[in-house]
Amino acid sequence: MISVRRNGLLKRIVVGVIALAALVALLLLNGWYIKTAAVLVGILAQYEMISALQKGGYKVTGILLLIYAFIIPVIFYFYRYSGIMAVFTGGMILICVIAILFKEYTTEAIVPSIFGMCYPQLLFVSLYAILMVEDPLMSSFLVSVSFGVSICTDSFAYFVGKFLGRKKLCPEISPNKTIAGAIGGVFGGVFGMFLISVIFYSFSFVKWELLLAGAVLSVFSQFGDLTASIIKRRCGIKDFGKVLPGHGGILDRIDSVLFIMPLVYGCYLTII
Repeated sequence: MISVRRNGLLKRIVVGVIALAALVALLLLNGWYIKTAAVLVGILAQYEMISALQKGGYKVTGILLLIYAFIIPVIFYFYRYSGIMAVFTGGMILICVIAILFKEYTTEAIVPSIFGMCYPQLLFVSLYAILMVEDPLMSSFLVSVSFGVSICTDSFAYFVGKFLGRKKLCPEISPNKTIAGAIGGVFGGVFGMFLISVIFYSFSFVKWELLLAGAVLSVFSQFGDLTASIIKRRCGIKDFGKVLPGHGGILDRIDSVLFIMPLVYGCYLTII
């Protein structure tokens, strides 16, 4: 049993290091390399969401949702948020029409289909917006903050919860999470924001507003994680996929990042 756990942990660490190295490489290459990778990740995440809903017994317009995952980044590139608003409005109407006209779907498919369109694609729009920031260094910084704060939050929450955690945070959703771990995660978010700011710029770049933002981002990161846990419980699955051995699916790794990115872009527009 111990050997199996060690092998699982080793696999998790190796895959995590490879994924982190790939992210760093994409940030260094920047340009269309990272934009293309973001679109591919968005499409795969959408497929995992469709699959999860279907496994949970929800009838969804899967093909339509997958098509949206392809066209949303294109629409955003040319028309920005006005185009996205038109696409999502049209999408909701089309989902309702399909549910009414086709016997294969029922009106019960409307809500899960609309949810499947918003999560994760609507959240992915923030990543596309970050990648469209004109300053390449700032764009890379914002991406690094999104992932770095999430990673530091998870790491601090895990170790603080393991050694100091007693009282459970929300056992009905995620039995292993503790209140102490959640608080430790907030400090991890602040540390992540500080570290990334210094690496990309300098100590003088670090403002108290940024550190406060790191704490807020950490809180939302944990809400993103818990939201994914609720979805998986409702769908009766352990992981969203198996594409990342030891980690699960793409959504299992970016669930917290999805909740951070809109706020990171908001911080860019208001604080930075």
